[in-house]
Amino acid sequence: MRHIEGHHDFGLLEARLVDLIRGLRAGDDADPFAPIAIVAPTRWLITHLRTILAESFPGLVGVVLLHHDALAREALSAAGKTPLRTLSTPVREQILARAIEESGGDLARYVARRPGAVGALLSTMNDLRESGISDGAARTSGVSSRGREVLSLYETYRTRLEELRSVGLADRSGTLVAALPHVPDYTRRFRLVIHYGAYELIGVNLALMKAVEESAGRVIYLVPSHPRSVAHEHARAFWRDMLGAEPVPIEEASGSRHILSDRLPCLYDDTLELPAPIPGAVDLFHAQGAGAELREVALRILALHEKIGVALDRIAVIARSLTPYATYLKAVFEDHGLPFATTATLGALREAHVQAVLDLIRTVCDDYPRQSLIDLCRSGRLRTGGPDPLRHAAAWDRLSREFGVPGGLSAWTTDLPRRVEAGEPFSDDQPDREAAERYARFRELLLDQARTLASTVRRLHGVSRALREARSFEEWADAMEALIERLLPSGAGPEGAGAPAEDLLAGLLSDLRDLGQAGLPFHRTTARAFFESALSSASLTISPATDPFGENSVSEPCGVRVLDAMQARGLSFDAVFLIGFNADLIPRRPVEDPFLGDPDRRLIRARAGAALPLKSAGRSEERLLMAHLLGAARRHLTISWQHADEGGRARIPSLALREV
Repeated sequence: MRHIEGHHDFGLLEARLVDLIRGLRAGDDADPFAPIAIVAPTRWLITHLRTILAESFPGLVGVVLLHHDALAREALSAAGKTPLRTLSTPVREQILARAIEESGGDLARYVARRPGAVGALLSTMNDLRESGISDGAARTSGVSSRGREVLSLYETYRTRLEELRSVGLADRSGTLVAALPHVPDYTRRFRLVIHYGAYELIGVNLALMKAVEESAGRVIYLVPSHPRSVAHEHARAFWRDMLGAEPVPIEEASGSRHILSDRLPCLYDDTLELPAPIPGAVDLFHAQGAGAELREVALRILALHEKIGVALDRIAVIARSLTPYATYLKAVFEDHGLPFATTATLGALREAHVQAVLDLIRTVCDDYPRQSLIDLCRSGRLRTGGPDPLRHAAAWDRLSREFGVPGGLSAWTTDLPRRVEAGEPFSDDQPDREAAERYARFRELLLDQARTLASTVRRLHGVSRALREARSFEEWADAMEALIERLLPSGAGPEGAGAPAEDLLAGLLSDLRDLGQAGLPFHRTTARAFFESALSSASLTISPATDPFGENSVSEPCGVRVLDAMQARGLSFDAVFLIGFNADLIPRRPVEDPFLGDPDRRLIRARAGAALPLKSAGRSEERLLMAHLLGAARRHLTISWQHADEGGRARIPSLALREV
């Protein structure tokens, strides 16, 4: 039995969640701990709800919190099925590129001229997959010629992914679809299932919840909604179009309202009269540059924490995109002694271990070029079983420059020692005999350096033989893994490899093996190019040097949350800092899909009954997202923007400030 309840105030949604669990516990004398499942769209929201419930109940016996992917995995596990391995984005790009090449036509010629277009096409394929579009999409009448070509490619791509399920591989959509037959059996045990916080459900997630409804005792959706608010029209449209219902408003309750609760319905609606504001609840400031903006935020967080007593884990710093702030975040917060947990990422090559792996690949695969070889030796991580390369790196660099060695196995192992021994670059007929004699005294030292360098290169060449002779993606990945373990052990270097870097490398090596499982043609240059490209474009979540976890906590971070707007949806905090309120960041402008435009999407959506996203709806979704962010603050809200960048060039505040 499905029931949808909504309210625009997250405080009331949280209170309603607690009341539902308490009511079931109190009303069931026979089984006061009847199993309850809470499903939410993100891990951050799961963590938040766990905190809310822990404050309201002495124990959470019988309460299971899951996001959609976890629900699918649990259903498969309960049925004795092995969950499918989810293919990464780089692997799916390779599968799609192969499908495009084999399909031919205008689309293939377009991608051949613009290889970067594969990523944009994959985004289109993901929309179709996540929306649950299956057989017959290519036969949808009325779509444009480009749309028909894209849908035909989609059929080929979808077929490839379905074939991979036999070897245990799938995209996210395939994993959830595989779990659907087993979901009713798994959720039959739950007396109540509460889906919390989502304002819409993409196709496969909606199918998952419909499978839950087949067997669970009660299914209640607690959703952010308002019956008349302009900002919430996007959410109302989803429930109306996809489920034929609109949320029933939750009854008002005292003591749980957030500071802008009374005013949020007026957002983007000039016809409504605004209620009286709460004095001092909202602050605004601007700064020059992202670093200065973050430093002011850090100072204000310290003031809230020390003077008012707001707990750090009840404070959030939220931006539409954290990219402009990523390079400053760690330094600024650690300078102010603020622990934090974040979704912000930086390029993986900033990690010394990852950079050393990239230098290793270029060294052994490109015939030992001078710069890569010297950089690898200078990393302090290379372990060859001989003399420490770091100790000799500076001398080897000078030696290679003096003798003009650009690289090459024979140049390092044969030519350089021979030239040093022969006395080059000095010769017997040079007029400056004194200089030649001085050089002769150092010849033995230089020769020792040259021979040590040659020995190091020979060792590198010997242990990398399996990589050079690999005949499959699996062999190449195994050889690369062995090479890293032998030459760049995780404990080497001043600070070790670090778990995130090790996990990244393990994941990329698994991706290579997946390419083999997917049946893609192997060539050593293809494997090397894939691994190097993925390594260069990978990113790692920023980790603070200070421990963001409490002493008694196993998995719950206790520091300030620094989140992008999409991860912050549905969360609420005592104090919220909305940063980056500039015209180029908030709101984001909707961008038409270059391959499958909205007219085609509307046709497919109407005839397939699928929640295929419309790119033009991005404007209404941005308005809803604005309501979420403004409504996340319980006690205090601060909004900031940059009046200029770090170089002093003027920046424009967001026009959404007028609505605020």
